[in-house]
Amino acid sequence: MLKNMSIRNKLVVSNMLMVIIPVAIITAVILLTTLSITYFSTSKMSFDPSFGSYLLYKTQFNVSSLEDKIKTPKKSDTDRLGAMDKKRIAPLRAGITKSGSGMEDRISDAVLGACANIQKDGSDIMILANDEIIYKTVEADVYEMVGAVIDICGKSLSDINSPFVTSDDSGTVVTDVFSVEGEGVVKIIVVNKKLNAIVSSGVYSGSSEIPIKGNNVIAIAAVVAVVAIIITNGLLVILMLKSIMEPMTILQTATHELRDGNLDYKVPYSSKNEIGQVCADFEEMRQRLKESVEQQQKYEENRMQLIAGISHDLGTPLTTIKGYASGILDGIADTDEKKMRYVGVIYDTAQGMDTLVSELSMLSKLSLDKVPFYFEKIKAKDFFEEYTAYAADTLGEAGIEFIYSFECDEDRKINIDPAQFKRVLNNLIDNSRKYGAEDGGAKIMLSVRNGEDGHTEISIEDNGQGVPADERD
Repeated sequence: MLKNMSIRNKLVVSNMLMVIIPVAIITAVILLTTLSITYFSTSKMSFDPSFGSYLLYKTQFNVSSLEDKIKTPKKSDTDRLGAMDKKRIAPLRAGITKSGSGMEDRISDAVLGACANIQKDGSDIMILANDEIIYKTVEADVYEMVGAVIDICGKSLSDINSPFVTSDDSGTVVTDVFSVEGEGVVKIIVVNKKLNAIVSSGVYSGSSEIPIKGNNVIAIAAVVAVVAIIITNGLLVILMLKSIMEPMTILQTATHELRDGNLDYKVPYSSKNEIGQVCADFEEMRQRLKESVEQQQKYEENRMQLIAGISHDLGTPLTTIKGYASGILDGIADTDEKKMRYVGVIYDTAQGMDTLVSELSMLSKLSLDKVPFYFEKIKAKDFFEEYTAYAADTLGEAGIEFIYSFECDEDRKINIDPAQFKRVLNNLIDNSRKYGAEDGGAKIMLSVRNGEDGHTEISIEDNGQGVPADERD
């Protein structure tokens, strides 16, 4: 799937994953943290020391939330309370105590709701404004709470001037101290005697003070976000580099092989993406180049064979010319008749040599693609009747029977270069004459007939031994 994906889609998906994965991880961390704080039961934490830290963390979290609601009371917080919540916090109003500062007015339904969240875990809470109690847990005894605070942290209420967490064998005290602008200092004191198991859990030992300011969930989420982004980006970069560099390395290797002349090296990569298409085009180019080189080599071999054949054919007439010329010079041709016959042989042989030289010149022009062609539309019947009249006379003198048949329409026209086409016909008939039947009954047949799709079909046949199958390619 990833292999066939286009580079554009890979970049789009990787950029999306860079956002989605960290967000998903952060969301999961926040949800798990919130659920662990909210849903772990008090009794389980009381009897299992390994869960003591969760209850402590939950208490700290709720104290911090309570501070926010006291400092900035919002009517919308109260409006969001449902009927069940209001029923649950109704008894807590009995814990509101009037003070000289008048700050008990800040104990709204939302504040009582936050207090209820703390108290349901077995904690007792006391809120002081300028060292006067404005709220306490209804069931709690003030003197017992003050005594517990002194026993656990060794401080009286007036000596508590900063937020801290203190724990020993008799319980845990969580405090928060903050100022309300224009109204004074507020202290939140939470006592939980069931949270003494935290000492044996090893999370806190003895008396220790831990500030509870700030939102630990946000800090954890920030750290997790940074780590998630780094890991996600690293993995995506590795995957992207691998998906791009692997085929590029394969293509580079194939290019070097092709450069070094190894045209048999195939590109071992297939995909439907952009790089896969490039590799497919490269493979097609390699195959075409290989076929072109092989064809060129074959043409070169044929050309060399033809040149060798022409060179051989030139040697024979030269020997003939030298022999007859020597006979004239040496006086062997002692009569005018013999001299004329010798001169005639020399002339005919020279004519044959001229033909061979013309063929060699034509071969050179073909190799350089410099042969000019002058095409024209002419009547097929007129052209072939003129040509066959010449061919019949030439072949008849050589004792070869020439048979011609024209089976086309009378007005059939063909688009050819007459001179070059005559050369083609001459070469074909000359080959038939050279390699025809050797028993004196040689025949050459030229037939012209209507072909398919408006074409004209021309065939030349002979009764010779033919070309061996392994030499027809």
